[in-house]
Amino acid sequence: MRVFAPGLWNGPAKIILGIDIGATQSAVAFTYLSPGAPQTLCRVQEWPGQPNHKGQSRIPTVVSYNKECKPVCFGAEANEPVEEGCTLVRHFKLHLHPAELRDQYDIKLEALPEGVTLRQIYADFMTYLFAHTKKYFCEHKDVRFVVCDAGGSTIDSTSYRIVNEAPLLELAETKASSCVQNGGVCVDIEFRKHLSSVVSQIDAPQEVLEDYMLDGMRDFEENVKKEFDGTGASHRINLGAGRKSYEHLGIRLGRLSLPGYTIRKFFDQSVETAISSIQQQMEPDYQHILLVGGFGESLYLRRIVMSEFEGKGCSVTVTNDPNAKAVADGSVIWGAKRSVIARATRMAYGIQMIAPYDQKNDDHCGRPTVVECDGVEKVVGLWSQIVDKGTVMDAKDAVREEYMRLYDSPNAKLGQFTVKVYSYNGGDKNASTWLMDRNGYIAAGFEEICQIKADLSDMHFKVAIQFGDTELKAFLEWEQKVRDRTLLP
Repeated sequence: MRVFAPGLWNGPAKIILGIDIGATQSAVAFTYLSPGAPQTLCRVQEWPGQPNHKGQSRIPTVVSYNKECKPVCFGAEANEPVEEGCTLVRHFKLHLHPAELRDQYDIKLEALPEGVTLRQIYADFMTYLFAHTKKYFCEHKDVRFVVCDAGGSTIDSTSYRIVNEAPLLELAETKASSCVQNGGVCVDIEFRKHLSSVVSQIDAPQEVLEDYMLDGMRDFEENVKKEFDGTGASHRINLGAGRKSYEHLGIRLGRLSLPGYTIRKFFDQSVETAISSIQQQMEPDYQHILLVGGFGESLYLRRIVMSEFEGKGCSVTVTNDPNAKAVADGSVIWGAKRSVIARATRMAYGIQMIAPYDQKNDDHCGRPTVVECDGVEKVVGLWSQIVDKGTVMDAKDAVREEYMRLYDSPNAKLGQFTVKVYSYNGGDKNASTWLMDRNGYIAAGFEEICQIKADLSDMHFKVAIQFGDTELKAFLEWEQKVRDRTLLP
C-alpha cells in the first residue's frame, strides 16, 4: 500500500479498480477513496493456487477449458491438471495484435479451443478477476488493525484480529489495550495556562478578566483547536474584548494572535501520548489504524499520526462525521452484533492463599502466620495468580484453578462462603509471590476488585475467571453428584 497523490481526498467516497491483462501475467489494483483520508493504492493478492505468504499480486494469464467449452481453472491453478481433456489457453492476448506485427517478429499463435471465441476467453478471465477482487476486498480474515479512541479525557488504543467476516463479523483482541489519561482536555488545560498568563497582565477588573478567559477558552475549543493542523502561520482567538488592543500582549481589536509554534506546544504532550499508545499496540503485520473520538477530529493529530505510520505501509482511517460519538454509536452496534469474541486481560487476576511456614525462607520471616486445624503453622498473604495480564480469552472460556479450605468442624457452616478476587496492575510481570506485605496490608500494585459469595456443600471448589466480554466475570465451580455446578455472579 502506498500513497499515490498528495493531500487528503476531498471528494465523495468511491472505489476505483485498475485491471491489467497482459500476455503472460495479469494484475488488479484498487483504491478506496474516503473523504478526509489519504489517497492510497493497493494491489489484489492471495490469488488461488499461489502461496499467500509471498504476497504475490500477479497471476499467470492462463485459462483451462473442458470439453464442454467451460472454464474450469484460471491463473496458477490452471497450470495444474484438474480433469482429462482440458485445453490450456495461453498468450491469447497475441490474437489482438495486428497481423503485420506478428509477421514482423515471427510470432506463432496458439490455436484457441474449438468452440471458444476470443471474446469469451476475455469475458471468462475478467469475470474471474472481478470475482476474486471482490472476495479479497470483502473477506479479509486474520487482518490485524488498531483502533485509537482519542477522546476528551483518555486515549484508548486496542489491537484486533478479524476472526470471521460472515455470517457475522467476529473480532478478537490480540493484546491488552492501552488507556492513558491525556486526551483532548489536556490541550485545553495547556492553552488555559498560557491564556491566564496573558490575561493576568491586563489592567482591568477581575470580572472583566474572567469574561476574557471564558470567551477565549470557548473560541479556542470550538474553532482554533479544530482548525489547527500545524502548518498555518498563526491563529487569532476572540477574547470578547471588543475593539480593545494590548499590542505588547499580542492582542489587537479584542483578538489574541498566537503563532503556530506556540499552539503546537499545547498539543505536544497529548499527541505524543497518542503516538506512543498506538505504537504499544502495533506489530509489523498490522495494516490499518482507525482514529476515532473527539480529539481524533483534530487535524493536527491526524496529520501527525498519518506522518508517523503511513510511511511504514499502514493506512490510517479517520471519521468523516464531525457529529459522531464513537462510544455511543459503538455501544449500540455492540449490543446488536457483539462482534468481539475474545479480549485480552488488562491486568493479572488471582486470590490470596496460605502455605506452610518455612523459617529458613527469608521471604516468610516477619510475615503474619496462622495455625490451622491440621496443626501446621502457615504464612499468610501469598499471591495465587489465576490469569496473567495480556491473556487473550474467548468470551465463552474461563481459566480455572482448584483450591481447598480446612475447617475444624465436620459441620462447618458454608452458607456465607466468601472468596476475594484481587488484580495486579504493576508496571511489569508480577515476579513477587506476595499479595500482602509484612504488615498485613495489600502490596503496591494489587487491588481487591470483587468478592464471590456462595453456599457450598463441599469444601473442594474452583475459582474461575472469564474476560471475553467487556468486563471481568468471576465465579465458583464445584462437583456435585458427578456434575459440575457453577455459581454465576
